[in-house]
Amino acid sequence: MFAMWEISKSKKLLDATAIYEGYPTFFSITLHHGGKFTKFPGRTYIDGKVDYVNFIDMDEFSVHELDYMMQQLGYEVPPVIYYHFQIPNGDFDFGLRDLGNDLDVLTLGKFIEDNKVIHVYTEHGETRLLTYFMSPRVKPRVVIEELDNVDAMDNLNHEKEGERLDLSLVLFRSPEYSKQRKSNHGEDSSSSRKRLCFNAQEDLNVQDEMIVSAPVNLSDDMDMEQNIQVPIVDPVDDVVDDAVDDANAQEIDEANEQDYTLHSWTWFLQCLQDDLDLYSNSNFTFISDRQKGILQAVSQVFPQAEHRFCLRHIHENMRKFWKTTEYKDHLWKCSAATTVPEFENCMTELSHFDRETFEWLKKIPPQHWARSHFSGRAGTDIVLNNLCEVFNSKLVQGRDKPIISCLEFIRQYLMKMICNVMKVMDKAQGPLTPTGSKLLEKNRLESVQYRARWNGTAKYEVYGPWHDQHVVDMGEMTCTCRKWELNGIPYKHAIATIHEMGDSGERVGELYTYVNKVYLLSTWREAYSYKVEPIKGRVMWPKSNCPFTLTPPPHHTQPGRPKVKRKRSADEKSLSQSQGKRLTRNFVSVRCRKCKNRGHNSRTCQG
Repeated sequence: MFAMWEISKSKKLLDATAIYEGYPTFFSITLHHGGKFTKFPGRTYIDGKVDYVNFIDMDEFSVHELDYMMQQLGYEVPPVIYYHFQIPNGDFDFGLRDLGNDLDVLTLGKFIEDNKVIHVYTEHGETRLLTYFMSPRVKPRVVIEELDNVDAMDNLNHEKEGERLDLSLVLFRSPEYSKQRKSNHGEDSSSSRKRLCFNAQEDLNVQDEMIVSAPVNLSDDMDMEQNIQVPIVDPVDDVVDDAVDDANAQEIDEANEQDYTLHSWTWFLQCLQDDLDLYSNSNFTFISDRQKGILQAVSQVFPQAEHRFCLRHIHENMRKFWKTTEYKDHLWKCSAATTVPEFENCMTELSHFDRETFEWLKKIPPQHWARSHFSGRAGTDIVLNNLCEVFNSKLVQGRDKPIISCLEFIRQYLMKMICNVMKVMDKAQGPLTPTGSKLLEKNRLESVQYRARWNGTAKYEVYGPWHDQHVVDMGEMTCTCRKWELNGIPYKHAIATIHEMGDSGERVGELYTYVNKVYLLSTWREAYSYKVEPIKGRVMWPKSNCPFTLTPPPHHTQPGRPKVKRKRSADEKSLSQSQGKRLTRNFVSVRCRKCKNRGHNSRTCQG
């Protein structure tokens, strides 16, 4: 394969700015290979080598070019190699982006015009970043073969049974396709054709459907990634019945109706991705109530993001079948476990308590609701969606207003909220936020009961009451209890270790220096450094120069008074009624004051 780029033999990087002047698509790569990344936070790349690749043309560049570079450096490809590039002025914690497909290459191209040197890092066999795709050297699921004539197609139909499944497909643009297809059916069929072969055992689930072996006509300019609508074709006369057309149209409508929520959430997340300038490999953590379609939408738009489920809503679903507080205690105990063995013990206790509840809870993947299976990159172990619920409760008064008035209400509330937070910041003392200081002080008081033993390296064996014993690695800043890793705040085992290091004469510094930077007061100030600007009144708003009249979308007024309050579940209603001063009138039969009979009142009395 011809490649214009070259690997520098002198191990030196060219003056890219001067050499590539006038060539906006050319750039150089500083290739870091053979090493690995340390853990977050404070991630670094260690045990690696550096080579320089010059004269790379962005118009000709792809991920496969990186594979060829690795081959010239002596690596064997296709064993899995993960590629990452560092955005300009970005660090290793938040500035790395994946480089595994053409979309990632396009993302890289956004930085080429102003930055002629890009740093690329490789990982071999496995990745510690948990956010990136491997090199695109995988076997395709769909095999497309070019055939010169129909006889070759007939020979391929005699393949070993069970390995391939030939599908009869007819492509059409709308349910009313049959007339156009029948008129074009008499064309010469000996032209070049394409045939799609699917693995019948892995890719298809054939149930009560007739599959006919026949060639598939595909145009050369057809986008293979688009959805293909497939009717059943009669193998004799190849004529599609009108009833089949109607059935296919009905199935398509039902599928579109079922995917409505998926498309809505996908559209919302894509807008969020564009507004915040996010990438498909973003390290964000989403917490949701498991609404319809949001699970698939998050996995499609942000495939590497961590998705947590609100435990309160899981408990609401559980209360439909099991209402006592014992079930709630078991659920929270399983979720609060921070290690996998502890989680398995809690699940075993639940199975002994109620086997049916255990089977129901086991169907929910634990990585979405159990702290023992969280990655720890979010810097918090929260399992509740309270942040969203509190914000949503503040918007009740503006929710039923017209769209501009509603947005104005939200803007004014955000201005007030930011000012209130700034007042709290001004009163805060110390390098940590008030919440971070309280948590750290609580852990420090609990660490008094623990002792640490040094093993001669960076590891310590920490033991305390109730046979609580864990291993703290100060080099990696981790503890086997995983609470330091999940919260970002040293737990009692780590604090006991730090005290032991200080007693031994080591320079350990202040305790807050071991806390994740998200709990620093400076980080809190930076998060609220962006202000909502005040605006003038509506009478001073500039008139739009749009030549078109923007009409509002069609609106159907629902019967009854518009709902303002949030819809509460049945459990919330019963709980609020039991805690209030007024008793509920459920299951109470009224008595008429006129006729003294039950079942109606005096206003509706017919006597």
